[in-house]
Amino acid sequence: MAVLKAKRSNPLAQHQPPRRRPNPLATPQLYEILNQLNRGYGTALISLDNLELMNTATRPEVLPGECLRDIRNRTEELRAQANRELLAVLAGKGEQKRASPK
Repeated sequence: MAVLKAKRSNPLAQHQPPRRRPNPLATPQLYEILNQLNRGYGTALISLDNLELMNTATRPEVLPGECLRDIRNRTEELRAQANRELLAVLAGKGEQKRASPK
């Protein structure tokens, strides 16, 4: 009894998904700048925490606590949005959006 061997097709004849070209913007220098951006947001959040601590230590409150929490939440949201959009552009998945002048 003969054993049949399966024929393998020529790999060049098979459909190949397009190769992703490396993004020329994705350099170590760019990632360092993103790191600095995130450190800046971290510094702002620490300062907001310090303001809240100072605010709770004084009676009456110098600044409304709800106002400080809102600013902190918006800062965290902005940091998350900036990271998400910038990294999507670097990965080639996002569309570059231009801010419309107001």
